[in-house]
Amino acid sequence: MMLGGLREIRGRVRIKGRLLRGIRNDLPGGLIWLYRRGDIPMSEFGLYTKFTAHDGQRDVLVQILLEAADSMALVDGCDLYVVNIPDDEPNGVWVTEIWRDSVAHDASLSLDTAMALIQRARPLIARVNQIKLRPVGGKGI
Repeated sequence: MMLGGLREIRGRVRIKGRLLRGIRNDLPGGLIWLYRRGDIPMSEFGLYTKFTAHDGQRDVLVQILLEAADSMALVDGCDLYVVNIPDDEPNGVWVTEIWRDSVAHDASLSLDTAMALIQRARPLIARVNQIKLRPVGGKGI
């Protein structure tokens, strides 16, 4: 949507390349208030998940997680889903996620596609460590 020359994308606005979190146009006199990401408390939800695959299974696990990443394109509330592999751990896989909120993340786990991918991945995984985060800003979000 265009708003006075500003482009709004999923509730976010860019001005001169700077990402603004959103807009309010309910102020007196029709004033528009733009705010940056750090100006207000955020409800976004983030996860760093480290999967340790069984020996020789990392590449198969990565492919399943990349399928999950592809399926996130259609999931409401998923802002970021990135699959990473460390150079120094032959069985390690990290997934970085940012969600609108924890409710959207939880809802995504009940989707048929997600449940099928989880079932395929489980036998390949030796261990899972997860860190829950609250994103506060930065490039790309």
